[in-house]
Amino acid sequence: MKLLFSHTPRKQSMKSKFSQRSYDFLDNSNWGIAHEVRSILQDWSNDFNPDNDFLSSFKTEEHFQSQFFELFIWKYFTALGFSIDKSDRDVLTTIPDFLCADGQSNFFIECTTVKFRQEQIKNKILDTIENMALPSIWFSINFRKSSNRVPSLKRIREEINFQLSQSSDSFEFNNNDWIIKFRTYPKNEKMTTNVFSIYGGNSKNDGFLNLQNSLQKKAKMNYDINSKPFILAVNTNDVFLKDEEFLKILYGKVEGNQSNLQPTREDSLFLSKGDLPKNRHISAVLICNNLTPWHMDSCKISLWHNPNANIPFSSPSGLCDSVTIKENDKLMMTRKEGIHPSTHINLTPNYYLKSKLPV
Repeated sequence: MKLLFSHTPRKQSMKSKFSQRSYDFLDNSNWGIAHEVRSILQDWSNDFNPDNDFLSSFKTEEHFQSQFFELFIWKYFTALGFSIDKSDRDVLTTIPDFLCADGQSNFFIECTTVKFRQEQIKNKILDTIENMALPSIWFSINFRKSSNRVPSLKRIREEINFQLSQSSDSFEFNNNDWIIKFRTYPKNEKMTTNVFSIYGGNSKNDGFLNLQNSLQKKAKMNYDINSKPFILAVNTNDVFLKDEEFLKILYGKVEGNQSNLQPTREDSLFLSKGDLPKNRHISAVLICNNLTPWHMDSCKISLWHNPNANIPFSSPSGLCDSVTIKENDKLMMTRKEGIHPSTHINLTPNYYLKSKLPV
């Protein structure tokens, strides 16, 4: 058995710093829910039989979320009754991650995870503030604007020290397209942190562009799919994204309600500005929103079909919600309710309790 996690004593009840690696916290946390997550993922991994490359990548900050996503998608479709062949990562041709088959149909799945650079920068900023010696003050922090440019951490420290020397109750920091609003509160003897509350961060437009860019990048890959349906599965942790943004990214800008949509086209994944079909090799996009090890029971998942796919994908029984678009005089959207993946993947009863009590 190849272990995803260590067997060291676990004493960590909260992140040691905002930028602590997701894997490190999961591996060292003594929360009850962390114990359940480790147990569930290890059980899945025993059947998944990961290679050494997967194991080493799983334990890194850069690849943990993407490897977790692959493991989740593998579990989801095996639970639906499919046998799955994993691609050989050493071959020279570009092959999707999984080939799924159930005796009647087979199709490819490629997994990708949206990266949020702004979130990484925000955590560095918060760690900088936490590392300052502030015995009598803590902050409520509002990230009013963020960007992919790293602000000067030295200037943040200098601004905080200056404003506190002026006894400022609130102040604003502006650097490299970051706008951060600080409000001070008195700290009592029980307070051990410098950050009281956090607001804002990635804007809705940031999440939209990151998802759009991730899909466009994957669509350009020259996959060897051998005349089979091809599903592009993507995970984004931006909880603010809604169906309207997914419609715009996949089909172009739309106006109106979701059952009777008037198209106002922009370039999109499936249609060009001239309403010409694009990326017809993609049969559908499986969008997972806020899928993390902690939210496998509450994440939003839906399958969006390409109306002009070379090889359409027929949704198997038990799949999640699916969306189809048909164009006549108007752009017609139909959503078919499905079954949430958590019904199939055998989450433990204690997982649903979300217990943070030490174990």
